Amino acid sequence: MSARRISEFDAVFFDAGFTLLLPTRPLWDVYAEVAADFGVLVEVPIMAGAMRAAFAGGARYAFDPELRSSEAAEREAWRRYTLDVAGRIPGLDAVHEPWLDELVRRFDAPAAWRLAPGALELLRALRARGAKTAVVSNWHGALEGIAAAHGLTDAVDFVLTSAAAGRRKPHPEIFERALRAAGAAAARTAHIGDSTTDDVEGARAVGITPILLAGAESEAPSDVRRIDALTVLLSELDAESSVVRGWPPLPRGAVAAGAVQGACASRSAPEASAPRTSPADKETLMKSPHDEAGYAGADVGRLAHDVFNLLTVVYGLQEELASLETSDPRRPLMARTMQTVADRLNEIGKRLHDLGKLGGGTHAAAKT
Repeated sequence: MSARRISEFDAVFFDAGFTLLLPTRPLWDVYAEVAADFGVLVEVPIMAGAMRAAFAGGARYAFDPELRSSEAAEREAWRRYTLDVAGRIPGLDAVHEPWLDELVRRFDAPAAWRLAPGALELLRALRARGAKTAVVSNWHGALEGIAAAHGLTDAVDFVLTSAAAGRRKPHPEIFERALRAAGAAAARTAHIGDSTTDDVEGARAVGITPILLAGAESEAPSDVRRIDALTVLLSELDAESSVVRGWPPLPRGAVAAGAVQGACASRSAPEASAPRTSPADKETLMKSPHDEAGYAGADVGRLAHDVFNLLTVVYGLQEELASLETSDPRRPLMARTMQTVADRLNEIGKRLHDLGKLGGGTHAAAKT
């Protein structure tokens, strides 16, 4: 059975850590550095081994097999994990509490994280096609500030942490809550994450299609799609829509209006405000090659302005499309049609804009 393409889904959920967000430095480097601040010197490979062993041991969640979550529960899970790590390194258990406090301070800060390549671009491309997008992650409330600082909050419809949902992945409840918030059917939803247990098994349990973000060495069921980077999905969407490189789809709403104005800003003020030229006026202008260049720049510029305004209308209609019930049979066809129109107008707009700059530039050169 061939894997479903990302454009086939009405909603797409994303894990946060090691999916949309990556640590700015390897975790074991930071753990070892902070340990040294408290007088415990440990080589990074030793710290890495202790962290891997503690993670594999699963002590952090063994205290609650029901996977209940809250702010306190997520903090306790982290405490249990670091206790396990500290117990494997001589001397670290004696300074565990201040060591943990400093780790929490560091990793709760947005500076500890960076966006995965293609993350924002993929989220925006999905929303431009009418898909609902969300972050669904095992995390405490600090994720809200981290996501906002990196632009994720504005790029998705909502962020749902396990602490807010009351259950951790892979429990079905967190996924079901996300489906309700998105107004999406499980059969029309995908979830992307890096954990075979939390993301793949959790999503499949409620009928969501999982996509595993992992290297080739990772094990996953043979019928689960696996990608090695988010850019794979972004390239897939770009190939389907044939978006012109260097001229991505305009953003929606007020930002789109600003983009329209900026795109036409290269025309001089007289050209931008001049009334549309009649055939008789054109005949007069054509007496001078200098004025003919100005005429071409002004008229093509106006056409570009019209096209870009129409693009904002297209994206507004896409927002209306996103509000339709996911079961509405018109929705997939409307989405494809709207995107095709937007892509074509996008290409025409770029060409007209370039012609407008050429005409205006020729006119300016001729006057000097």
